[in-house]
Amino acid sequence: MKPRLRAAGAEFNADGQRVLTASADRAAQLWNAITGKAIGRLMGHKGPTTSARFSPDGQRVVTASADHTARLWDAVTGKAIGEPMKHDDGVTSAQFSADGQRVLTASADGTARLWDVPTISRENTAEALLLFADLAEASGGVALQTSGQVSISVNS
Repeated sequence: MKPRLRAAGAEFNADGQRVLTASADRAAQLWNAITGKAIGRLMGHKGPTTSARFSPDGQRVVTASADHTARLWDAVTGKAIGEPMKHDDGVTSAQFSADGQRVLTASADGTARLWDVPTISRENTAEALLLFADLAEASGGVALQTSGQVSISVNS
């Protein structure tokens, strides 16, 4: 497992079969923890990726970036879910709540924000069946519901 540029962070999924890395190459990448091979496509930003975290159920990933956004991704397909969560400066961290229903982001703009997470429903698709061999899990298409946000100002 070697991101193209300096790794900013890495973590295992709950069952230890996959690793998620965030790096200065503007992307997060899933890896097979046994073989060390990249899984699926890169989850990219327009600036360096500062953090990447799995959702508690391992089905989604949230990334934070110096491009002033955090993004949600499908952990199976690597496709973006919903719209970027925007700040006025670089997003330094993002993580899921314990129930996976919300994301908390922190930014160099001095704010922390709480976001509702879109719901994902899955159905079998040809793409998911191809990924099944690498990921050892079957899933597929994405459906979204609208989400809201709460903003929390942090004064320093």
